[in-house]
Amino acid sequence: MRVYYDRDSDLNLIKGKKVAVVGYGSQGHAHLLNMRDSGVKDISVALRPDSASVKKAEAEGIKVMEVAGAAKWADIVMMLTPDELQADIYRGELAPNMKKGAALMFAHGLNVHFNLIEPRADLDVLMVAPKGPGHTVRSEYKRGGGVPCLIAIHQNASGNAHDLGLSYASAIGGGRAGVIETSFREECETDLFGEQVVLCGGLVELIRAGYETLVDAGYAPEMAYFECLHEVKLIVDLIYEGGIANMNYSISNTAEYGEYVSGPRVVTPGTKAEMQRILADIQSGKFTRDWMLENKVNQTSFKAMRARAKDAGISVPEFIHVLNHEQLNEFLLRVPAPWVLKPRSMAGSIGVKKVHNPDEFWSAVDRLGDQQSFYVLEQYIPGDIFHVDTITYEKELLFSIASKYGRPPMDVSHEGDIFTTRTLPEGSEDEVALRALNQKVLTAFGMVRGVSHSEFIKGRDGTLYFLETAARVGGAHIADLIEAATGINLWAEWAKVEIAGGRTPYQVPPIRHDFAGLLISLARQEHPDTSAYSDPEIVWRMKKDHHAGLILRSPDPARIEKLTNDYARRFKQDFFAFQPARDRPSS
Repeated sequence: MRVYYDRDSDLNLIKGKKVAVVGYGSQGHAHLLNMRDSGVKDISVALRPDSASVKKAEAEGIKVMEVAGAAKWADIVMMLTPDELQADIYRGELAPNMKKGAALMFAHGLNVHFNLIEPRADLDVLMVAPKGPGHTVRSEYKRGGGVPCLIAIHQNASGNAHDLGLSYASAIGGGRAGVIETSFREECETDLFGEQVVLCGGLVELIRAGYETLVDAGYAPEMAYFECLHEVKLIVDLIYEGGIANMNYSISNTAEYGEYVSGPRVVTPGTKAEMQRILADIQSGKFTRDWMLENKVNQTSFKAMRARAKDAGISVPEFIHVLNHEQLNEFLLRVPAPWVLKPRSMAGSIGVKKVHNPDEFWSAVDRLGDQQSFYVLEQYIPGDIFHVDTITYEKELLFSIASKYGRPPMDVSHEGDIFTTRTLPEGSEDEVALRALNQKVLTAFGMVRGVSHSEFIKGRDGTLYFLETAARVGGAHIADLIEAATGINLWAEWAKVEIAGGRTPYQVPPIRHDFAGLLISLARQEHPDTSAYSDPEIVWRMKKDHHAGLILRSPDPARIEKLTNDYARRFKQDFFAFQPARDRPSS
């Protein structure tokens, strides 16, 4: 791990730039005042006109500008607003206004790492992250020291991003203590994990539980406060000064003995297992998605999923966020038509549209209006679509079954046809390859326990591409198909897995090795009569108004394939009706 100091940086680089800091909270205040005291003259804070921080900044001699104006003026824009606000600020104020070739900086990697912000290609994008709160960044600087910083480069359009980042870090005092090189991913995921498991979530819950245990047992609340909260700082100071060994040297023998015998009773192997599950939620984007949804910001699971698969060496269709028109034009020129315009958050085929040329795409984008940033444009890869459904327990894949759709579900929804899927012969080339790739996907995503439904496409060249996965049972009666073939009820097994929760063993029931096929169609008739379909392989009939559906089971996969295809042709004549997929979910 490389560590840089003031001697490794050129402070004159930042002194020759116009620097705008977005936000004047704890970090923004410290960065600006430290830069000013380091001799950086062209600095400003970017704030809303009605911000309560305007008067505070002006009182401290900092030039205040509106965000869009600051973006046009600055060579460097440092984003120091709360994570949940940054994507909207970038889309609305920075992306349309920042100078070509400017630098966009962050003090936390969340928005870039999880693709909430997709910076323009001409920008340098980097992170300088002090490892301490803003008031410490300022107080350490004033006394001649500094707070260590992290530096990471996401996009180096100028070729000079690293030197610029070191110069900025030195200007705020980081070069005095050390500037450590990392990546956006490593900073973001370790920072979130540390906050949730140890520094904030874990410590606060430990203090609270200890305090409540003493008070519930009849001890004075004041005594519980001193023992479980007040003295935490004293212990942390000892650890900070010289590590855990220094703390153990300084405390009594009785306290040290209690640490050894009781600590592992509080933080158990089960606690560590829960930490691993929390880390998996962070790595997959689940935590970020849930947090941003709380703040009514776009879902991130689709893009985080694709990015994580790509990082693991898994082929995925090319895609781009519908945001930056210059980058979209480049994508349209580079990636052959047709393309798929799809929402990042709606289920199934709702809102998905195949577009065949740039004019059709831009027309569709215009109709989306201010909702276009909720969409991605994806390379359309013709080929066969498959799904793999699994049960995982404590990171071990215990059950897996691969199936093949008839026509792609998107085509069925948008062009009209019979929805079909059938389980694949065990040991066949496609079945083996799909199960192996699905295992790789779940490992990359850190799947710990539960069920999953993943979809893949096999291109005309034979390449398997990962499309998406969901930690749930597949829809459209796929669970019934799988139960017919294997005897495994995914809904019931999912419940058993959740109840076991890693605390008790879980075992998959005995598996039947038959094959199954599923057909479903919208029907012209309110109550379609499928009694003319009378082969003994039929084990399920759909009972739903204006729908016809069957599930077939046989020990012979060829028999299932033939019946599924024959019945699909008959369904088209006997029942088929077509209603185009909705652009949006109904209320």
